[in-house]
Amino acid sequence: ADAAARKELHAVARLDEPSTARIVRARATGHDVTDGPFIEAKEWLVGFYLVDCESEEQALARAKRICTDPFHAIEVRPVDWRWRA
Repeated sequence: ADAAARKELHAVARLDEPSTARIVRARATGHDVTDGPFIEAKEWLVGFYLVDCESEEQALARAKRICTDPFHAIEVRPVDWRWRA
């Protein structure tokens, strides 16, 4: 509530269950999209994109455009908008 009042809160959403995640990794031959191995929790979140997509396929296509470094991975997860604080 304090952050919202100061206009510092831009988005609040709970990520869906980890089992719904897909991992996008750049490879020399294109991109791999897998159900795992998942990004380890000890790694830190560099940033995120919250984007409306019509389907998982559209979300994965967008992730492939962003993921160009073979040393990085992007985790694509649906958002559970039913969650409330």
